[in-house]
Amino acid sequence: MFFGALQNSEELDIDAFGVSIVGGDLTDDPGFKADFLANGDVHASGYVVHGTEEQADVTIPIAWLLRK
Repeated sequence: MFFGALQNSEELDIDAFGVSIVGGDLTDDPGFKADFLANGDVHASGYVVHGTEEQADVTIPIAWLLRK
């Protein structure tokens, strides 16, 4: 079914978003992890990348979906 939908992609409204909840790599960047654990505020962290823009509002993908 999904393949069939992709064949008719001119009817689909598709967009791509990159989301980081904390704004860095807690697993592979020990410096970032230490700084985040010492000073990080999860409510003020994170970002969304849409196209080439990085924005602090992590609700952008949800707003895009709800406008449908």
